Amino acid sequence: MPNLLRTILIILLIYFVIRLFTRYVMPFLLRMFVNKAQRNFEQKMNEMHGQQEQRPEGEMRVDYNPNKNQKKKKDDDGEYVDYEEVD
Repeated sequence: MPNLLRTILIILLIYFVIRLFTRYVMPFLLRMFVNKAQRNFEQKMNEMHGQQEQRPEGEMRVDYNPNKNQKKKKDDDGEYVDYEEVD
């Protein structure tokens, strides 16, 4: 009988420890994780924003190179050979 009571007390103790952990410690850890991720995101956004050129309002710049996007046709593609089906 004392072993049964001891087992029940251990189970209850584990239950309350898990309950306290999920109620108080987990939100704290999650808040720390979210804040760290937010700081990293803000830092990366600030780095990206700093890399962009600062232009006065109303000024526009268009970067377009038509030759860069076109695929060059090769002359050595080979020769077209017409074929006939053999029965």
